[in-house]
Amino acid sequence: MMLKERISSFVSRMLLQVILVFVIIIGSIASYYLMEKASALITARTNGMVTGAEEWFEIQEGYVRTISTAIEELGLTDTKTPTAEAFLAKCIEENPAVYDFYVGYEDGTSAFGSEWDVTPEEYDPRTRDWYKSALQTDGVSLSEAYVDAKSGKMVITFSRAIRAEGKVTGVFAADFYLDELVALADSLGSS
Repeated sequence: MMLKERISSFVSRMLLQVILVFVIIIGSIASYYLMEKASALITARTNGMVTGAEEWFEIQEGYVRTISTAIEELGLTDTKTPTAEAFLAKCIEENPAVYDFYVGYEDGTSAFGSEWDVTPEEYDPRTRDWYKSALQTDGVSLSEAYVDAKSGKMVITFSRAIRAEGKVTGVFAADFYLDELVALADSLGSS
């Protein structure tokens, strides 16, 4: 080979090596930048989902507090009555997220807004976890998620003790489908 060909070959190899090093460096920088941007985007979406879920829980807890206070003020605190059931049914109409609003009374009766009609022999609210947990707090109790026997869907229950003349006379409860929370999380995660 002639000197000119050797120099040309050497320069070509060197240029190829420089280009390869340049591509590796630029690729590494671009990958790092893209990973940082993807991480920031994931963090922002996750934070948005968490904030949205927290707001959803606060809103539903507010409903439970408001309705349980209204039950106390209306005197619907002693036993199942058509008035209690009508009131709970009206409350369901006003909150599309709710599956059912109901009250379990100390006498073993239950008033359901969904018009589910059971006798104390069929369904004793006093034996239910949502009832017992509400008696253990002055605030609103939240159940673990469970599959509802009637609908077959995942549900969570918010519950709060109701009182008459300072004495606990029952527990107000609200069942919410988790579908609503999942849909909220999906919408916040995709925005």
